[in-house]
Amino acid sequence: MLWLLLLLPSLRLTALASGATATVRTRRFALSESPDTFDTEADNAYVNESIALVPAQTALVLVDVWNDVNGTAPDPVLAENELQRMVPLLAAARQLGMLIVHAPSESPEWSGTGEADAVAAPIAPAAVARTDVPPAGGVRKGEVLVTGTNGSAGSPSRCDAAIAASGRTITTVLMTGYDTNKCVVDKPCGLVSLSTQLPAARFIVLRDVTRGQFAWLGNAWYGQHAAVNMLELGWWRGAAAKKPIRSMLLADLLIGTGLTAAAASLKPLQYPAPSAKQHFRPPAAVGGAAGTGTSALVVMSCSSDYKNNGFAARVAETRRLHLEPLLAKFRSAAAAKVAVIHVPNGHALDGACTPALGEYVANSTADFDAYLNASGITRLYYAGFAANTDMMFGVGGMQRYCSNSRYLKIKVPRYFWVEDCTIAQEHSQTLEGSWAKKFALAYRQPQVTAAGNVATSASVIKMLCALAPKTGPLYELRGTRQIRSPSDVITDTDIDGSCGPSLVDRSGNATSITISLSLSTTNATLHERKALSFMKSVGSPWAVFQVRLGDAGTGNLEYQTANETGWRTYTVAKFFEAANVTYKLVVVHAGTSVKIWRNSKLVAHTTMNKLDYSNAAALRIGSRKMPEEDWSGSIGDVLIRSGAYEPSIVKLPPQELAAL
Repeated sequence: MLWLLLLLPSLRLTALASGATATVRTRRFALSESPDTFDTEADNAYVNESIALVPAQTALVLVDVWNDVNGTAPDPVLAENELQRMVPLLAAARQLGMLIVHAPSESPEWSGTGEADAVAAPIAPAAVARTDVPPAGGVRKGEVLVTGTNGSAGSPSRCDAAIAASGRTITTVLMTGYDTNKCVVDKPCGLVSLSTQLPAARFIVLRDVTRGQFAWLGNAWYGQHAAVNMLELGWWRGAAAKKPIRSMLLADLLIGTGLTAAAASLKPLQYPAPSAKQHFRPPAAVGGAAGTGTSALVVMSCSSDYKNNGFAARVAETRRLHLEPLLAKFRSAAAAKVAVIHVPNGHALDGACTPALGEYVANSTADFDAYLNASGITRLYYAGFAANTDMMFGVGGMQRYCSNSRYLKIKVPRYFWVEDCTIAQEHSQTLEGSWAKKFALAYRQPQVTAAGNVATSASVIKMLCALAPKTGPLYELRGTRQIRSPSDVITDTDIDGSCGPSLVDRSGNATSITISLSLSTTNATLHERKALSFMKSVGSPWAVFQVRLGDAGTGNLEYQTANETGWRTYTVAKFFEAANVTYKLVVVHAGTSVKIWRNSKLVAHTTMNKLDYSNAAALRIGSRKMPEEDWSGSIGDVLIRSGAYEPSIVKLPPQELAAL
């Protein structure tokens, strides 16, 4: 660090005068959301900013700084950080006249300065026994000692009251301590709690005077980067607050406050060392105590309105491949009495994520919790976006569960991440390995449960099957949704019947299809749009059966099946008489016999080939393969059953019946 003195000869070698203002360099993590450029998460960037800092109006909060240096088994990572960064920081803060707040929580405080000053009584609360404090270290006169883990309002374990009791006007709070990914986040004096209690203050994390523990994640290098990035986003403060959490290096603080000699004496840190190591853990078991009526899928911020183009594309892919099929399973698991809770967090919910009739929408955490209590829901499965923002800190977010349970003694639900149904806001350093997502999923593991709380959509579907094995419909999708774009299309690849009867129904029974449809327009711009397609993976035709719009401008509806030579098509003329009017279609395909009803009126009775299930791959609602095939209008109440389920038939005049 000696080169700093050569590059910056004009900087002071002594600390600022009392009450003076320093200029320090900080950074913040900014998401790239420009409306004028095509951006990806690789464009998410650190923004360096120089800010004014008055040491006399600054509090330094030390979270869980315990003795990791001495003892029989010192932690080498924390010991290095305490000796090489914490000790110089504490010396500088004292020299600069900052308010120093020691918050060791449930363990003895340690402040190993090696100096000979006596330990004075703290301001508040009462001192704790410090059996492992070095003889010359500890809390000094004028410094604050806050102990305990009671996070309730008015508790002496919270730092906001202690800072107020100091009698000083605090405009900036410097956060440091251990561990970055745990206690610094969620203790009663941690960053989330304290920045919420002191909304007018500016918060800065000293990112090299803190270290995390990442055994569960398996990579301390990327874990530390992702942990700091999540703190810098400060998502719990809300986008409207526009109060970013900044970070800085200790050297930047020392240089900005004139302590350049101290900055030059800092040694490079060995930990954490760069590594690409990954640690894969099996998904958690999600069965067991789950019961009908007690479980819910929480769908967070499921929208196509994200402004970062790359992130929006990854959201769309995750929705299509994983989240929407899982959502469809929850909607079809009527016998299990499982709930679906939507949390917009300010986003416009769209496509399959549009709340269906009876699904709850939570716009505040208070409403979210009240709904859980009123409904008796004790088990939650979280899917949505993003893992390190709304999923953790938004309405109904998961980060609070650990704090609520440990520090507020509030009973919390059993909760699971559905890991293939979420992604995180990444940085160029973390994007390739999805490290920000991995870090978010590893938060407070394994304290949540011994095996962790990270599940897969497949394991959650098995849970649904255990609650209510399917004995009824082959497929059911309740509610009505608008199909306006590819993101609205629903794809279900679970055609082999994970919970019972399979869509690939080779039983020889009839197949009954019920679907409600409307068109946004009946003019000549729409042609061969697909409402429902049971797709094949190879071949032409590409579907076991499909329902589509006929020729442009006719209002005709076509029911098609695949045979050995091509499509077999039956056209119902003028099925759609007007735009934006819902028509109910029922098709009963029994062997080679096909009957079609329109609004319970039999409109066709014909002969077609038997259904050919070879190479069946996926059921698509709202399209088949290409975007130009997407339906334009609404689709609702899709029901596919094994057996001949005819509606109550409206009797036709003899001449119409004879014409069929």
